[in-house]
Amino acid sequence: MSKRKGLLVAVFLVYLFVVLWLTLIDRQWGERRAMLTPFWELRELLITNRKLYWTQQIGCNILMLMPMGFLLPCLHQKFRKLRIIFLIAIMFSAAIEITISAKIKLSQLREK
Repeated sequence: MSKRKGLLVAVFLVYLFVVLWLTLIDRQWGERRAMLTPFWELRELLITNRKLYWTQQIGCNILMLMPMGFLLPCLHQKFRKLRIIFLIAIMFSAAIEITISAKIKLSQLREK
C-alpha cells in the first residue's frame, strides 16, 4: 500500500469514527448523551415550528456525509460512480438508524 493510500485510509477511518461519535453518542453540542430514538429529528421537524433550525440540521447531515463521497473514489476505482456512492451513503445512514434501534431494544431488554 502506498503512503498516499495509507493516509487516505487513515483519514477515512478517522472520518467514520467522528461521524459515528457525533451521531450515536454526542447528539448535543456541549452535552454528552445518547439519543436512542430513531428518526427523532424528523419527528421534531414535523411537530415544531422551528423550520430554519431543522433545515440547518438536515443540511448539516448532508454536509456530514459529503466527505464520504470525496474519499471513497480516492480509495478504490469501483467507488467512482455517483450511483454507488449514493447507495453507500444511504446504507451508512440506515446503519446508523438501525444501530440506534438496536440500542433501544437492548436497553429495553436490560430493564426487564
